[in-house]
Order: sequence, then structure tokens, then C-alpha cells
Amino acid sequence: YWQVKIFSVIVGNLTVHPCLEGCTGIIDTGAARLGVPSAVMPKMVAATAVPDLPSLLNPDNNCCPGPDIHLDLGGGDYLTLPASTYAGRECNLEAPRVVPLELGPGYEGAFVIGLSLLKHYDTIYDFGLHRLGFAAVPSGKGTSDLSGDFAQMTI
Repeated sequence: YWQVKIFSVIVGNLTVHPCLEGCTGIIDTGAARLGVPSAVMPKMVAATAVPDLPSLLNPDNNCCPGPDIHLDLGGGDYLTLPASTYAGRECNLEAPRVVPLELGPGYEGAFVIGLSLLKHYDTIYDFGLHRLGFAAVPSGKGTSDLSGDFAQMTI
């Protein structure tokens, strides 16, 4: 499987998991959501909560006012899961649509990067050089034109 090193997990501007022991992001196109180590889940839920949410919701737009979730890949590169994706259509920030993980030995600190996050990026897999590249899909488009910069990780 493909994997990337994660240096920290940030919700809004709050680091909820500094990955001091090291974290891995497993790229899984068969997973629907972002998988989070169960030990990190309480901090993730607390950080996504928005006080007085009903007064912030605007029924005329499809925007959820919650904080985005950022996976810091190092070198200034981040994979971002927007609040509108993890909170769902009803903007339920009290129960974010991320999956708590209890993976076996050797997978401690592993996150599963599923389609809820990957759909925001074009991903290139370089089998020859063992590299993985991400480019953000421009908003409102199904795919990018692949002419932008790619964040590249050697695995």
C-alpha cells in the first residue's frame, strides 16, 4: 500500500496531534472516510465543535462554519479535509464523519486517508521512483488540469 509521513494533525489552527512518536497516512481508495487512531478521536471531536452553531448556519449556502482538518506532510505541504465534507450535509460538527481506528501492532499512529479527503486532490503514483504526488482540485471542478504544483513525497 502507499503511505505518507504525517508530521502533525491540525484542526483549524489547533494542533490536536503532534505525531511526536511518528504518524503514517495510509492511502486507501477503498475507504470512504478519514480514519483516525482512536486515542486521537476525543481531541478531534472536541476541536471540531463550534459553539452556538445554529446561529452560524446559513440555509442559503452549502457552507459549514467548522474548522478544516489539516494533515501536515512536512515542507509546507498539507492535505485538507474541509468541514463541509467531514460534517456532512447537515453540518453535524458534534459527530464528525471520521472513523476511529484500532489497528494492530505495527500500525500505531496510523491514519487512513480515504476518499472523503482524496476527492479534493488529484493523486499521482510514481511506481518507478516510489513517489506520491498530490495537487488540489480547483473548487467547483471534478478534476484539476494537472498543470499546478504537486506536493511530492518519497515513500
